Amino acid sequence: MVIAAGTFQTPKIPPFSRKVPQDIHQIHSSEYRNPEILPAGAVLVVGSGQSGSQIAQELNESGRQVYLCTGSAGRIPRRYRGKDGMWWAIKLGIVDQPVEELDSPEERFEANPQISGKDGGQDINLHQFARDGIRLLGHLEDFEDGQAVLAADLYENLAVGDEQAKTFRQGVDKYVEKAGLKVPEESVTEPQDGYDQAEGTRLDLKKAGINTILWATGFDWDFSWVDLPILDEFDYPIQHRGVTEYPGLYFLGLHYLHTLKSGLFLGVGEDAEYIAQHIVRHTSVVH
Repeated sequence: MVIAAGTFQTPKIPPFSRKVPQDIHQIHSSEYRNPEILPAGAVLVVGSGQSGSQIAQELNESGRQVYLCTGSAGRIPRRYRGKDGMWWAIKLGIVDQPVEELDSPEERFEANPQISGKDGGQDINLHQFARDGIRLLGHLEDFEDGQAVLAADLYENLAVGDEQAKTFRQGVDKYVEKAGLKVPEESVTEPQDGYDQAEGTRLDLKKAGINTILWATGFDWDFSWVDLPILDEFDYPIQHRGVTEYPGLYFLGLHYLHTLKSGLFLGVGEDAEYIAQHIVRHTSVVH
């Protein structure tokens, strides 16, 4: 049996969402289709990963006032020095980082970086969002009396993205020099507008005119139906490159099953081949 249910199975919405006033519409990013399906008024987008950023950008361009609760997601350029960002990520070996090289098991579940804005082919940059009129906030911690309770970590979250993008470009530059590639030079000057926004710790939804909260807070997994003692302290399958200690039971398509790309179309094929070969080697054929 190969369990290929993936990691991102059910929408994850924090329990404190139950404290949100009843007249505020709540929707998960998986249910979002376009700005027209939301009630009129401002929108609070919770989560600044790929989906949250793209939706915030689209809502802003549609004329909505958008408040964006940022998180720890970093970012890499959509394009740099004439090549797609993922092209460079593959060349630099970033997507091939094995799970064994992570500093801790928790790292498996960190947010994926921001890679592309809506419609593709463009950077996601929270500083540009601020310049375009999106109100940036720290991460959302709770709701109390109709107010969003916010962490004072906006600048910290912005710095994470800035540093990752800078490190990525430096890595590309070193690779280009070492490999002798003939690619165009590129000088990047990024906006810093996000640091001009105040780090508030409270947001009154009614005063801000917010009628919708959009939860771009990712997904949870549930493997409790596998009736074997096979889950770790994070309720995540214990396996090595998809192979479990129970003969004949395998997992495929998990985030960081083997490498960063294991949960992507980019890498699932390699893991599938490995598992298929393991099955062949450990299966008795009866004629």
